[in-house]
Amino acid sequence: MGAACSSEPEYKHIPHSAVIETLHPSDLQQNPAIVLQKPHVDKKVKFDQDTEKKEKLDTAPKMDRITPGKAPPKRTISVLKQMGDDERLKRNPEIKEFLTDFINVRVYIEKILNKDECVDDEYEELHKMLTEKIIEPFNKQTKDEGRLLMGDHLAKIGFVKPLVELYDKILEEHDIHEGISPSLDDDDGEQQYYIAIVDIRSILWNFSDTSKDFGMSIAQNTDFFQSIVKDLKITFKEGLENLSAEEFSFNSAVAITTNCGRAGVQKSNFKVEVIKKDNSEPVYIHMVDVLTPFLKSKEQFVKLTTLLALSYMVNEDQNRFLTADLSLFDFLLEMIKLAMKDKDRRYSGFSVHELVEGLAGLAKNDENKLKIMEKKDTYPLLKKSIMQNKAEQEQLAAVRAVWELSFVEKNKKILAKDKDLMSKLESLQKHDNQDIANSAGRALFVINPDNEKNLMKSVDDSKSKLEHPEQEHIMISYQWSNQKTILQIKDKLRQNNFPVWIDVDFMEGSMLQMMASAIEKASVVLICYSEKYKDSKNCRTEAEYAFARDKMIIPVLLQNRYRPDGWLGILIGSKKFYDFSGKYDFEKKFLELRGELEGQLLQKKRQPAIMKDLVNQVVNDYEDVTREIGVLSWTKQDLENWLKQNQLEAFSSLHSLTGEQIGFLYKLFRRAPDFFYKCLEEKLGLKSLEDLMKFDKALEKLSRDHPEINKLL
Repeated sequence: MGAACSSEPEYKHIPHSAVIETLHPSDLQQNPAIVLQKPHVDKKVKFDQDTEKKEKLDTAPKMDRITPGKAPPKRTISVLKQMGDDERLKRNPEIKEFLTDFINVRVYIEKILNKDECVDDEYEELHKMLTEKIIEPFNKQTKDEGRLLMGDHLAKIGFVKPLVELYDKILEEHDIHEGISPSLDDDDGEQQYYIAIVDIRSILWNFSDTSKDFGMSIAQNTDFFQSIVKDLKITFKEGLENLSAEEFSFNSAVAITTNCGRAGVQKSNFKVEVIKKDNSEPVYIHMVDVLTPFLKSKEQFVKLTTLLALSYMVNEDQNRFLTADLSLFDFLLEMIKLAMKDKDRRYSGFSVHELVEGLAGLAKNDENKLKIMEKKDTYPLLKKSIMQNKAEQEQLAAVRAVWELSFVEKNKKILAKDKDLMSKLESLQKHDNQDIANSAGRALFVINPDNEKNLMKSVDDSKSKLEHPEQEHIMISYQWSNQKTILQIKDKLRQNNFPVWIDVDFMEGSMLQMMASAIEKASVVLICYSEKYKDSKNCRTEAEYAFARDKMIIPVLLQNRYRPDGWLGILIGSKKFYDFSGKYDFEKKFLELRGELEGQLLQKKRQPAIMKDLVNQVVNDYEDVTREIGVLSWTKQDLENWLKQNQLEAFSSLHSLTGEQIGFLYKLFRRAPDFFYKCLEEKLGLKSLEDLMKFDKALEKLSRDHPEINKLL
């Protein structure tokens, strides 16, 4: 851990199992595939699948002196994923025969796209190809691992975009501008073009359910959400009373949306631009607004699928839709109870672990955490699932739900008092299932971070040589989906001789112990935030621990236009942030960040050896340019003249400055304005806005009169 954060596995028709916040090393998993098709294909609903074991990214920091250009080799998530895919292919050699067929189908689809119009014969051929080459291989592959490989490969070869373009082409050719509705299901169910529509939606449904990459490809590379919004609007218009649990158009629309949410799609992506038929000004509709009315359905399946879909897309503002009707939480808890009583541990098609994961999704909002925990059934149900030793998926989902609920103080106190639960979580840290072991450890850590027992090593971790950061450093806390930008920042910091701790460099040891130790030794923690960072339990565990340890936190924005709310908004507050979202030039922003870091590190009175090296480097920089920059050699009289010229002589604290200190302040002025103004106020006593403006103007004039001072930058 210690830097790359994510949520937890969140993948299945409803749950947390494949990376709602994209891959975190400790969170890689996925679930079922749902196959609902029209009469021309076997109509079958499959909600179950084994949970895929994910690969571990345990890390152990080695803080040797880092020299520019000699960073350790990078094992990025993409490299690790490829390694995992190679291993899975070895275990599932039969999958290879389908991979070539996938490319052939894509080529055929692209051929159809180049035609002006399709005829029935072509639709029949398309149905045959999609059925034989895509749908049937999926249905025959009973293992999660095989289905995951198939979905990932389809995403990798760019299959999703042309498939959705073909879907749009069919709708356009048949003047289906308002969307697919239950009545259209009934009226045109046997038409060749409609059979092709169902084939395509079935593929999008099934593969987004088993492959995160496939789900992300739907959201990021296509406009399919536009079609889903139209479908849901026309379905609601036709009447909730006519909507049953068997309606393919509704079920596939909600399921695909849910699968994309589990795959890690940002909540902001659920705000959809809808192009009107008359080509007038497009409107923007959020799926939360479109889906919420379906919660009024008397059909339990419709209400349940809607509620679970919403759990992946509501933000802090939209949460009012849920808290306005607290009976929704009672409804979900009742579904969990009914599923627990069933011999197959499921109700209305959903397993216990799926329902518990949906409950944890709704608990992302801190207000919901309190309201859910206040329900009399919540704690007994979760504890029951944790204390049992048989169904691992169910146990894992319950542990993660407790972890999520424990972030608010009131819930934390309730959990901490339950000695039986605490003892069980401690024992689960030694579980063979590393998902369970890691989640139990993190839950305990959040509940009581000061208890050394909560930093126990898991069985696998204890076999490795655990190392901790021995020297002070800059720690980078981030979420895996932003790894590319993070690695760029890390490399740039090291090129400037900053000691950096980041988890991609260290692949051994206990991730929880590492995270705690890395924060304890950190002089500064860069909180590299985004929407996915905010939604991640791992990231929240890390960030709040850094805050509790009173570490210097510098926010780094990685998502354009994202404004943190909830717990993250409180933690960051009014701190100055550095925008690396891509909106501004990277080099310019790095100079600002570097200036802030230099200012913070130079402010420390006692510096460890590695930090002293950094201080010495800055001092040497000044010495090298002193002969070229006249300001740095100012005499006392030079300083007095400058203060008088700029009407600053009234400030007694400024009369003791030296030329070198003026140069340093100018450097802060340009590179780290936040720290610069803090220095003026706290160190030099310039309190009022007018005082700050005077000094600001004086430095601006200094740069014009003595342009050589910019060599300091």
